[in-house]
Amino acid sequence: MDRFPVKQTPIVQTYQERPLLKPQNSISALQSVFYMLPCIPAYMLMAPIHIIQGVYAKHYGIALTTLASILLLSRLLDALSDPIIGYYSDRYRSKHGTRKPFITAGSLMIVLCGYFLYVPPETVTPFYAGLWIIAFYTAYTLFEIPHITWPADIAHESDDKTRLYSYRVFASYCGLALFYCIPLLPLFESRAITPETLKVTFIVAAVMTVPFLIQAMRSVPSGRRPLAEPLAAPAVTWSTLTTALKVMATNTPFRLFLAAFVSGGFATGMWYGLIYIYVDAYLGMGEQFAQLFLIAFIIGLLVTPLWYQLALKIGKKNTWMCAITLLIISFILTSVLEPGTTTFTQLLALKTLQTSGFVCLYAVTPAMLSDINDYSHWKTH
Repeated sequence: MDRFPVKQTPIVQTYQERPLLKPQNSISALQSVFYMLPCIPAYMLMAPIHIIQGVYAKHYGIALTTLASILLLSRLLDALSDPIIGYYSDRYRSKHGTRKPFITAGSLMIVLCGYFLYVPPETVTPFYAGLWIIAFYTAYTLFEIPHITWPADIAHESDDKTRLYSYRVFASYCGLALFYCIPLLPLFESRAITPETLKVTFIVAAVMTVPFLIQAMRSVPSGRRPLAEPLAAPAVTWSTLTTALKVMATNTPFRLFLAAFVSGGFATGMWYGLIYIYVDAYLGMGEQFAQLFLIAFIIGLLVTPLWYQLALKIGKKNTWMCAITLLIISFILTSVLEPGTTTFTQLLALKTLQTSGFVCLYAVTPAMLSDINDYSHWKTH
């Protein structure tokens, strides 16, 4: 017996009417560009967070064990803040029809926290580092969660979502590439990443943030309006949490996705957390770090549209598996490099493989999760 016999007719009607709604809600190429713009300064300020432990240890004398503890605590708190911000972003959108206030607040808070993190006083204490690293991650989450959910509100076809996420990845790598351009400027005596390069990074990103944010807020629609009298969002109780967990546990595509995502997250998190120290302290090639990442990210920009086309041809799941294969190869290659014998070309080949895989994951993974969410909504209402 069908569990939801009464609701079958409205769902069929909704999907029959969808072609009529699509022209009204279609997103132009220009709007896609405006959607991605806030990611450029946000990722320009996000890039140093992966290597901040090396900079603080080298230039401010904070012990690596202390910094590791700070980063662990910040990531654990970040894991808690993600669903909370996602929940309230959804509630606000169901009531007001937009996520833009969250995106705006998060973007401006990234700049504020970035100032204290990347333009610190001469003496930096572990408490200061811990406070602003945690604050920065919280601000970034406030921006990231609503912004990465926005395409699900404004694009109603799977391929359109993949396109928007591909634009987003392109903008993200623009921001990363801009950060790694800074140490190569003739303003500095060396090409190493130093507190001076972080200060210039903050200034450039802060200048871009406001105009890019204003353009996105003005030009990109919020999505389909909610119902005239939307249903009140249920309060978070133990019953609602257990119901949500039960729904997720019975969703086979989501379980598979979650297992793969968590496993990949552990691997990439450990790699990124150590790569700057590995290249600078172990391989002794810190002067070439910025140049290495810049070239790799430029290549990542070039391959972004190729991954999008491949996803259209062979599907997102198969494309995702190709990207994971590239990442695994890059992790294996990292383990065989030795100080004194490793060349820049070897490091560049490794980082290029890794960046190419990441470009695909950042574009395809959110689109896959959005499809899984649509599947679950269709199946269980």
